[in-house]
Amino acid sequence: KATVSVLNCPPRTSPVPQPHLTTMKTAAFLCLVSAAAANITFSRSLSQVLSGASGTLTIGPDGTCTGSDQYGSNDCTLNWGTNYTAAYDVTLPEAIDADCKINVALKVDGLLPLSFSCAACGAACTFKIPVIGKTVTIPAIDCPLVKAGELKGQQVLPVPSKDPVPLSTSVKGTVTLVDGSGKTLAAVAVDAKLA
Repeated sequence: KATVSVLNCPPRTSPVPQPHLTTMKTAAFLCLVSAAAANITFSRSLSQVLSGASGTLTIGPDGTCTGSDQYGSNDCTLNWGTNYTAAYDVTLPEAIDADCKINVALKVDGLLPLSFSCAACGAACTFKIPVIGKTVTIPAIDCPLVKAGELKGQQVLPVPSKDPVPLSTSVKGTVTLVDGSGKTLAAVAVDAKLA
């Protein structure tokens, strides 16, 4: 199972209005785990959220997730070749801009470190998956990623039609979003078992 934060960053899409941070971080995490799972099952919990930030992320269609809490959908299963929707309603006290970074510190199968830091927007994010040596690049997203204030909308989350690297694995660690001063805006603990 994986822990996924409400304040996640959206994938780069064609000229669709910028979705909020929740969608991108969710998609980035799904990109990480999609290389290693026949289906993706995850739960999420927030370990830290910036004061004044709030929101929900609801993943559909109905039946995709079996639980929910104050932040929206939880205990979700995504299958290959299926499009899902992420409906979001978020309020942020400050913008997510080019100074913000996403820091990832994970261990794959409890042994192999997968650590990288990327700009939240304005630059592509490239990292290498250990052992298999697969390089992953998440395209740049225009800045600001999200302006301060309220943001509502819906984003399609496509899952590839087949597993590009058919391996079973687990992922555990943390993903944090920090501003230019290093202040943590959001933190999520990741604990995923993928089969």
